[in-house]
Amino acid sequence: MQFAYFCSPTLKSMAVDDPIAAKRNSTCQRCVLAISIMQVCCALSQIAKHSVDLAEVVVGAEIFPKILTCLKFPDEFVKKHAATVVREIAKHTPELAQLVVGNGGVGALVDYVSESSGNNRLPGIMALGYIAAFRYAC
Repeated sequence: MQFAYFCSPTLKSMAVDDPIAAKRNSTCQRCVLAISIMQVCCALSQIAKHSVDLAEVVVGAEIFPKILTCLKFPDEFVKKHAATVVREIAKHTPELAQLVVGNGGVGALVDYVSESSGNNRLPGIMALGYIAAFRYAC
């Protein structure tokens, strides 16, 4: 199966410059990694969005600050899914929002929003909104 078909233009261009990937029938290891990270982020956000208890289970898996490094990944879809995980965690309680802040999430989200474009910004903007709402609700 050709994973490069599912990747963004950024990863496809990286695959062209990679001679090792060309030798492996154009199956790009970066594309496989990007797809894996997207699937993990998708699963985590789907779990975290339903309840505080499930969001705490996701946080208990020690995803912070690792998930914030995904906001700097070269693929825009990986970054969007990582921001979605942060949003789904931050929206539940002030304590979970503070956990995001304490792990450097605000800076990472601001960088993500400023570097992204279009609808890809939305999860980051919403996460910042949830954090701000809890901060000033007290």
